Amino acid sequence: MLDEKQKFARVRGFVDEDSPYAKRLQSLGFTPGALVEFIRKAPLGDPVQLRVRGARVALRKSEISALILEAQP
Repeated sequence: MLDEKQKFARVRGFVDEDSPYAKRLQSLGFTPGALVEFIRKAPLGDPVQLRVRGARVALRKSEISALILEAQP
């Protein structure tokens, strides 16, 4: 999970690559190898705003859990 401490991560894949939601995330730019940057979170912690391939996207934590992310320095 991305947060203020872990600002960057790289997409490694999806928990279920054949799901319609994985296809939707791919269409938003969350493709394997893409760098994801944490921007900010809502006051109650959900949703989280991310930057991927130059676009800002807000996702719920449950939606982010569909991604396999690798922390980046």
